Amino acid sequence: SRLESGHRTEWLSCVRDVPEPGNCLPNDVGPTLESTLVGSPMHTVRTIAAVVLLAGGCAVGLSAQQVGQYQGFSIGGTRSHQVWKPKVDTSSRSGFLANYFTDVPSPLGPFRIRVGAGYAQRGGWVEGDFDGEPLTGQTRSEWLAMHLELKLVASLGSFHAFAAAGPAYSLHLRTRQDAILGQVLFEEQPKSFSVTGSGGVGFTLASGRVAELEARWVEGLTTVRSGSFVKVRDQSLELMLRIGR
Repeated sequence: SRLESGHRTEWLSCVRDVPEPGNCLPNDVGPTLESTLVGSPMHTVRTIAAVVLLAGGCAVGLSAQQVGQYQGFSIGGTRSHQVWKPKVDTSSRSGFLANYFTDVPSPLGPFRIRVGAGYAQRGGWVEGDFDGEPLTGQTRSEWLAMHLELKLVASLGSFHAFAAAGPAYSLHLRTRQDAILGQVLFEEQPKSFSVTGSGGVGFTLASGRVAELEARWVEGLTTVRSGSFVKVRDQSLELMLRIGR
């Protein structure tokens, strides 16, 4: 995508002359593989709610046998993406996550409550060119992420399937980004709010341990980086293995 053409000359001079922060805006990013992750936060919230309701309907026909409280660790990878406003072409980048969690039964039948906190990497790429001048940069940010989720479980013997959703609050630890992006995104927020939706399968082992494979979508609702005319928020797909007891 291209930003407003009126800014093009100013942005090109920024790339060549490295101006003072705040005086430039990317006007053009060349064609790249456009991410399919871009979407409005409210649309994602509605999608997450629909998935949880569907999982609830599926759970009706299965037994609601549940284990008691357990806690443990999860480890996995992230595939994160930045949503720019005004829009530019971006692509995702890989990262790492690790956290501690507690999973407890609730009085609501097949529902459980899960809380967790840990380390997560997010960010993304901007790739393209402007009038033959390359414009490529990446951002990787590190966060202390805290989650509170309502988890719907359908059990059949030692096997269970689940869906979960809830809010997340993250504290910014640090960001590393290419210098050219630092000329545009020169303001960072110390915290962010997100909504999450996830699903997965798990097994209760003979030893009493619980193992789960999970995919979780994290939709940023607030701006994490900004400039004079630009705002950026995060989206992330997280894949993880949980082990608890």
